[in-house]
Amino acid sequence: MPVHIRVDASRKLVEFLCYGTLTDDDVRNVARSIRETPGIQPEFDHLVDTLAVDEILLTTAGVQEYSQYDLLGDYVRRAVVVKSDHLYGIARMFEQLREDRQGETRVFRSLVEALDWLEFGSRRESQETLR
Repeated sequence: MPVHIRVDASRKLVEFLCYGTLTDDDVRNVARSIRETPGIQPEFDHLVDTLAVDEILLTTAGVQEYSQYDLLGDYVRRAVVVKSDHLYGIARMFEQLREDRQGETRVFRSLVEALDWLEFGSRRESQETLR
């Protein structure tokens, strides 16, 4: 499976490191195995790092299917990092399909920006709302 799951409990973060060829079956397998991964808590945010993906074999039907998955807690933030235009379009479709569900999903071209949003985004947005 070209997805490695890493749990960073100190940052309350689950990292999905994707590489090689990414398929719908890979995403389904991760969804099935995530609850069994040691150390994951329902409130942990997700970082999906696809910077090492060489080939994308994801389908529209597959993206629609797994956009309906609620893998962990009710309110989880998901940052998806992409490098190709093709994967950016797929990730944006996933983001839009998730809009009416719990949690929040954002797509980034930079790992630094994604981590910044996960670590500081909700606090920064809350402070701006108070102004």
